[in-house]
Amino acid sequence: MKPLASLIGLGLVASLTAQSPLTTTFVANNAAGPGAVTFVNLTVSVPAITVNRIDLNCNSAAGTQGRLRVWQTVTGIPQFSGSEQNFANWQVLAEGSVISAGLGLPTTCCFSTPFTLTSAMGTRGYAFEHIGIAPAYTNGTGTNQNYSNAELSLAAGVAASNGSYADQVILGGNVSLPFAVALLGGGNPRVFNGSIHYAVGSSAPICSFSDKVGNGCGGGYASWFNINATSAQTSAKFQGKTVVMALNADGAYDVNVLPAGPLVPFAGHAPLTGWTTTITGAVATDDGEVLTPGLLGNLIHPTGVVTAGSSLVVHNNGIISTGSNLAALAALGADWAPTTTIGFSFPNTTWYTWHDFDVTTAGAIRYNDDGTQIVITFDAVPHSGGVVTNTSTVQYVFDYVGNVSITFQTINPVPVGTNAYSGNPWLIGYSPAGTNTRPEYQIDTALLSSQHGIAIDSPHVALTSNPRPTFGSTINYDVNNLNAGFPLGFLYFSVANPFAPGLPLSFIGIGKPGCLLNFDLANGIGPFNIVAPGTVLSLNTAVVTPSMLGLDFWGQALVTDLLAADIFAAMTTSNALHQRIENT
Repeated sequence: MKPLASLIGLGLVASLTAQSPLTTTFVANNAAGPGAVTFVNLTVSVPAITVNRIDLNCNSAAGTQGRLRVWQTVTGIPQFSGSEQNFANWQVLAEGSVISAGLGLPTTCCFSTPFTLTSAMGTRGYAFEHIGIAPAYTNGTGTNQNYSNAELSLAAGVAASNGSYADQVILGGNVSLPFAVALLGGGNPRVFNGSIHYAVGSSAPICSFSDKVGNGCGGGYASWFNINATSAQTSAKFQGKTVVMALNADGAYDVNVLPAGPLVPFAGHAPLTGWTTTITGAVATDDGEVLTPGLLGNLIHPTGVVTAGSSLVVHNNGIISTGSNLAALAALGADWAPTTTIGFSFPNTTWYTWHDFDVTTAGAIRYNDDGTQIVITFDAVPHSGGVVTNTSTVQYVFDYVGNVSITFQTINPVPVGTNAYSGNPWLIGYSPAGTNTRPEYQIDTALLSSQHGIAIDSPHVALTSNPRPTFGSTINYDVNNLNAGFPLGFLYFSVANPFAPGLPLSFIGIGKPGCLLNFDLANGIGPFNIVAPGTVLSLNTAVVTPSMLGLDFWGQALVTDLLAADIFAAMTTSNALHQRIENT
């Protein structure tokens, strides 16, 4: 093992050239919440520039950690206007971590992979998605919306609120969907606050960055979900599949996605009627709920029992719960747009294929209880606002012993509009009563993999650092969410990660399921070990030697429980950090 300070860095890099950065303003008079998106148009006036850094004006407290994700309109879409609520018109361009400097000060995002823009692209639209941090911006007046120098021009802009899809994680091809949200101020001009740093040409120096890689392990969630912006996406993932929720020994569900078997025959099942609603302006039979007939037995579920003679509550937008959720849904005004914010805070235990169905125009929601299982079938129900022949059929089966399945026989992929308020999105999942943590991972239908649930949310082991690793700073590393009885932690560093996206600890015969290694075992720096009976392991590493300039390295924590019967089997890992030390 070699000490961190002894590694030879890559040396100083050339400073940025030309007229970089292009700065708008940091004098804000408006702001939005975390997850919000700001839009601009950019035009390159030279053959090419390469962007390595963007500074933001953050309306989050200094020290708040988050991410900036940069989106670009696809080829053929020459500006953001008209595409703010159309996910199909956007592609991810870059992403990086940020630590808020506070309002009015530059919050720096350095990209581990700088991106190149060319004049041949023409004018294109760009969206800056603020994940976990809140943007500050300036109201447009007509005289403060255009900025340019010899290489780059920027035209501002509008902003969109954080909405149904804010801060979705990348997993198995599922990317965040920030374009199904409302424009702030009715689309009135909003000026992005910040600076775009670049070099002329097809490359740029890399500045210091700290990127989170993967997620830690050792925790778990009582809830699960999969969210999609369109029926086409949902159809591609779920049609012909059955989601099986098996009650486990931890009092929660093990979730599997399997090829669908035949539906329980439902031709003779009675349609539910008598829908009621408390949502102002909603159609009672389109956005309402109804009590089922009294149950013939005691229905076991992870958070309790629905006793015989009591009822389930069926909402005709695909939501089934142990009690009414209308008060929570009323916050939406009319509950056609599914949100994880509300979905993970329903007051009652809820299973959902939440979508804007309209049973008033066609189809039926059918119910049957034979004393061993309850069958609820959304039988050929169309999208709200769609053609009545474009229908979907989804069937829930609740076994009285506690297992639940959802079978997607058909999901009609035809859209009925371009945004979240057109009846397109689907939120599929389960959540216990009360406020719950949204899982970092969606259930992955492509892998047909199992997800083990636990009764109470327990976050995974997490490694964070602060500040950004610039030369001369002292990096503070914290390992959080330690649930062991008496944790022993090892913080490892290495100058390579041959295992990306991660080597399972189980491969070397230790560790809990799902725990991954993301550092070089053969050439590790460390270990730095700390025994701590608390919930946080901390380490301060001084960055002082010139030889470390240009150092690109990986860090990760391994934690075990000294009180465990087998300390190797109890081993867990944090997320990894991919970091680089530079002057800026």
